[in-house]
Amino acid sequence: MQTITTTTVERFVPAVGLGATLQIGSDFHPVTVIHVSKSRRVITIQCDRVQSGLFLNDLDGSTYRATLRDDGRYRIAGWKTGGRVRLGERRHHHDRER
Repeated sequence: MQTITTTTVERFVPAVGLGATLQIGSDFHPVTVIHVSKSRRVITIQCDRVQSGLFLNDLDGSTYRATLRDDGRYRIAGWKTGGRVRLGERRHHHDRER
């Protein structure tokens, strides 16, 4: 099991280029914000690569649209549970026990 974490800060305003983490179940995927709507309620993220402990932008990485929910958290659009996006924090962890 490998876990890589960068510094965590409580609140971030979404901005293009900001690092983030996409949480799916117990797995954490590093992502970068690549688009922010004018209202800041919708963001687009792109999955990053992890190489030798570094997070690298991946222009071929999967992209997802996330929306700001009533609880103040971003989640992948269309997902009722899971798919949480944590702005300002890049983490990488894959639970290999599944």
